[in-house]
Amino acid sequence: MSIPARSERRRSAWEGAGTRGTAAPKRRLASDDLLAGRDEVIIEHAGQEYHLRHTRAGKLILTK
Repeated sequence: MSIPARSERRRSAWEGAGTRGTAAPKRRLASDDLLAGRDEVIIEHAGQEYHLRHTRAGKLILTK
């Protein structure tokens, strides 16, 4: 039995979740829920760190 290629594993994981390739509604999150009273949070994605920051001007900035 062989191990499926990475792209096949990713695709099959999404198929079960019903979030890609379907008409399922997009998940909506409030920035207040993400930040939880902080000015900055760190988001991990694909082994990288991203910083989501709330500015004094009320904007959101996402940097790597």
